[in-house]
Amino acid sequence: MIARAILALTAVLSAVALAATARADELLDCDSGDYRYTYCPADTGYGVELERQRSNTPCVFGESWGYDGGGVWVDRGCRGTFRILSGRSHRPPPEPDIEPGDLVPDWILEDLAAEDIDDGREPGYGRADAALACALYADDQERIRGAEGIAVTGVEDVVPRGRRAYDVTLDLEIVARSGRIREAVATCTVVRGGVTSYERY
Repeated sequence: MIARAILALTAVLSAVALAATARADELLDCDSGDYRYTYCPADTGYGVELERQRSNTPCVFGESWGYDGGGVWVDRGCRGTFRILSGRSHRPPPEPDIEPGDLVPDWILEDLAAEDIDDGREPGYGRADAALACALYADDQERIRGAEGIAVTGVEDVVPRGRRAYDVTLDLEIVARSGRIREAVATCTVVRGGVTSYERY
């Protein structure tokens, strides 16, 4: 009798564990109406990804959207659909332990810095700084999405959009936690050293 009860309890616990494991990611719409801060409660223990931007205003992680243990926040006009990760195939991103030189080869930064000198660009706001800002932001975003990290393999373009603003296009290698590497292209808008938009293809 006791053995049967134990077997029944084991079966129930196994079913509950399987159901929890099989729980799918959920999508959450969160909108900053009238450019105001808005908080949308959610279980964010396994992380959050921006699934789709639905506003003309950029949704930039850490600036116009983010999340904490209790939900997702949006601000500055960001309207987005967010993927609430379930833990089925994701783990919380690790804290990055990187140096800028680990992301962008020195020769790339040196070439861009030489162009900055030729153009008389200010230190801290040149092409090399913009490419580095984009690379650091890309690394943060891809870690949030579950990658182990990235490496910049080339810079397609750094186009000045003013004295301290650039459109940056980088070639990336994204390293999955499984060790698999895939190639991608990332674009950033960098204004005064800060990334205001980011996309990856």
